[in-house]
This record gives sequence, structure tokens and C-alpha cells, in this order.
Amino acid sequence: MEREQFIKLITPALKEKGFKKIRSTWYKDGAECIAVFNVQASIYGPAYYINIGIYWKALGSLSNPKIYDCHLASGLLIDQGKEINVVYEAINWFEGNSTLDGIRETIKTNRNIKKELYGLINAA
Repeated sequence: MEREQFIKLITPALKEKGFKKIRSTWYKDGAECIAVFNVQASIYGPAYYINIGIYWKALGSLSNPKIYDCHLASGLLIDQGKEINVVYEAINWFEGNSTLDGIRETIKTNRNIKKELYGLINAA
């Protein structure tokens, strides 16, 4: 699937959940955080990655953070034919990690979290 076809396929699902697109990145502004959703082409062939991240407003002042600015981030490789499933998987990930309680659960299983985030979690 070509990149533009892929973007056309996933855009309705992201818009339905309140994401707004700026260039090749979608953002959803929440009360405590900004969800970041980015599509990246693989250098190894006709595959794509979805980069997903959460940027905590209490830890910074960016309104449209890049994926590398996010305090919590992950990447998903997209298997051909399962593109829309991966989008919904990403949306579920955002919803599960967009509150302090949700992020506490993530920390129990994921140690790949930036230091500043530990301060936010422990302060609340």
C-alpha cells in the first residue's frame, strides 16, 4: 500500500476520535496531555511504522510536540492488511495512558519512560 493510500485509510478513524492532522502527524489535545500519532515509512521495504507518544503538559509547554519530545512513546510495525487494527490499537494505548492512573499501570510493565515522568507520577 502506498503511503498516501495508507494515510487516507487511517484518517477517518483518527478524526472520529478527535485527532487533528498537521503535516504527517496527528494530535489530540487532552486535559493533562497531548497524544501524538505519526506515520513513518520503513527503510527496509514497503512497510510502515506508527509512532505514538504522550506529551504531558505539566512537564512542558509545547503545543505540537514531535514524537521525540513525548514523555512516553512507542512504535508499532504495521502488517499489511491490518492497518486499521493498528490504528485502533494505538487509540486504545492513548486512552489507557492519558491519565495519571493509567500511566502508573504502564510503569509497572514498561521501564522505558523518561525521568521527568517519574516525578510527575510520584508527585500526584
